Amino acid sequence: MVNRPVLLRRLQALEQYLGRLERLASTPLDRYLENDTLQAACERWLHLAAESVLDVANHVIASRGLPPPEGYADTFRVLCDAGVLEPGLSSRLAAFARLRNILVHDYLRIDSKLIHASVAEGLKDLREFGRIVASMLEEAES
Repeated sequence: MVNRPVLLRRLQALEQYLGRLERLASTPLDRYLENDTLQAACERWLHLAAESVLDVANHVIASRGLPPPEGYADTFRVLCDAGVLEPGLSSRLAAFARLRNILVHDYLRIDSKLIHASVAEGLKDLREFGRIVASMLEEAES
């Protein structure tokens, strides 16, 4: 069973992180690369957005009795196989999960240009994921 309050809290947190990242997305690359504080904030908000999405995704998987994913990136394949996500979005979110692993575990080789590009490209997909889950919650309530 879906724990609606848990999902809503995580979706609200995701929206906050995406709002902060959206403000950074318009920062020109040269200005971004010159500002360590801006880079650190962006990396942290990306990390928190990723955690929110993964928490929500894993909650949906558990609530539907779907097979457990083999790792973070596999989470979105499981949702795709279940018809929750379309293949393109699933693939892009899996790439985002791999970026999360770099931010958390392989932080010594973070490519700031990649992070900047990921913010600009990834916001749409993260918002789409949030909309899909919010729609699922609305449908379950009616």
